Amino acid sequence: ANPVRIVDANVTQVAAKKHLAFIKSNGSLWAVGQNYTGRLGDGTTTNRNTPIRVMDGNVTKVGVWEHTLFLKNDGSLWGMGRNVEGQLGIDSNINQMVPIRIIDSNVTHFAPGFKHTLFLKNDGSLWGMGSNDYGQLGNGTFQASLVPVQLIENGVVDVASGQYFSMIKMSNGHIKVFGHDNNGQLGIGRSTYRLEPFRLSQKLLAP
Repeated sequence: ANPVRIVDANVTQVAAKKHLAFIKSNGSLWAVGQNYTGRLGDGTTTNRNTPIRVMDGNVTKVGVWEHTLFLKNDGSLWGMGRNVEGQLGIDSNINQMVPIRIIDSNVTHFAPGFKHTLFLKNDGSLWGMGSNDYGQLGNGTFQASLVPVQLIENGVVDVASGQYFSMIKMSNGHIKVFGHDNNGQLGIGRSTYRLEPFRLSQKLLAP
């Protein structure tokens, strides 16, 4: 099939799973596609086949799974969509169909997983919320959380989340992994769980 042009120009970032979210150069946030958990943030669960504007401006980063997360230029973290496992961190397990502010300020990075969320603050601390049934929060337990909990105090510079696992980069260049390793996705050769961050054997080297 030939590619179809969705937007003419000025898109600065795109994130996609079963729905698509994108930011334009004026900082506005747009979304299109599947919406049964309210992940498009338009107050409905109606699927959309043309983009709708979710936020007028000041959005700097967006990420999606069955929930949508976005960061604004004041360091606030926002979200909408699936929240059955508490992945929005708002002390509730009710899906949210319009954007809700999760953290007021100081957030620099975030990573939505399938049923969990991780984010970083500007002091290098790592925080998480949501499902933890495979150790994907990395706090040494299988305990889920409906609110953000601090996982590491400092030294984290980047974060990524998969379906049931997570990965972080430390300021010294080391990569640490935790969560489900059933398909070897953690790269540690164990095919089991890691409930706490496990350092890979090599540093992430610059290309």
